[in-house]
Amino acid sequence: MRQNLKSLALVLLVTVVVLNLFMFGLLSYTLNASYQRTIDQVRTNVTNLALMMDHSITGAAREIVLVVEELQYYLDRELAAGRQLPPEELRQLVRDREGWIGHIARLHISNADGLVMSAPPEYRERLGFAQLDAFHQLRENPDLEQVITQLVRSPISEDWVLVCLRRYNLPDGRFGGVVAAAVDASYFVGLLSDLDLGPHGIALIRDLDRRLVARHPPLDAPPGQTGAIGGSRELTALMDAGVATGLFYSQGTADGIPRTDAFRRLEQLPVVVVAGLGEADYMAIWRHDRNKAMGLGLLFFLVTTLGAQLLWRQVRTSYRANRRSRMLLQHASDGI
Repeated sequence: MRQNLKSLALVLLVTVVVLNLFMFGLLSYTLNASYQRTIDQVRTNVTNLALMMDHSITGAAREIVLVVEELQYYLDRELAAGRQLPPEELRQLVRDREGWIGHIARLHISNADGLVMSAPPEYRERLGFAQLDAFHQLRENPDLEQVITQLVRSPISEDWVLVCLRRYNLPDGRFGGVVAAAVDASYFVGLLSDLDLGPHGIALIRDLDRRLVARHPPLDAPPGQTGAIGGSRELTALMDAGVATGLFYSQGTADGIPRTDAFRRLEQLPVVVVAGLGEADYMAIWRHDRNKAMGLGLLFFLVTTLGAQLLWRQVRTSYRANRRSRMLLQHASDGI
């Protein structure tokens, strides 16, 4: 009988261990599958956000380029017809075309020396594009029609801008000057502010030299200032590799917030866009589920352990009662 009792104790112990190992494995599998689904969903979300940024910025850039092309074509046609456009007419042309694109860019027309002929007379001699490398590229290369700069200081306003310059020619084919459209970096901040990024998300634009063009939300620190050169180690590696798109996780961010990010290199502009979601945001639900699973696992362990203990006590009590009964019967038999 005692041997049977030991065997039963072993069976109870093994049963409790097997049940808890099964529950632990089931919860681990479920949590791991949930974690992978969460990561996959976040990657899809940031990829879509980066794609939205690409489409929004590229759409605006195409509108600006079309207006610059139209203005260059108009100048070529008028000059070929022998007309010399006075500065007043150039200023009106610029104002009209700026209205076509909702004043998202400032348009300028320069002469062959880079002086802005569409500027008011008092500013004309002081404003010009001759300091930009892109201007000299267009002047010295007749086959080059258009250049879009990376982030530069505007020669007109000293603000940080991206500039689209397009060459126009004199009737004899010589370089006549440029039509330029300057887009303030602040315009891109407005595009980014409409994105749903969550409390710890980020959207940013950098040029190919890693200068910060725009960032949302803003960061009140040197790395968050327009024109600041930076970027996480993972972003820098992607840019150096020359890839068009990519996904990465970074803890070494300027604001110290770990994020999963999507990266896209734009075809229309010399910039890259990055959309990121904060780990604290997208993991919050999973961590809540993890805590509930741990609580459920602990409860299951306590219930099975307590149940096994109660069952063991009942079996021992029954064993002792049977043993006493047998002893009493034995004594009674001896007495008879």
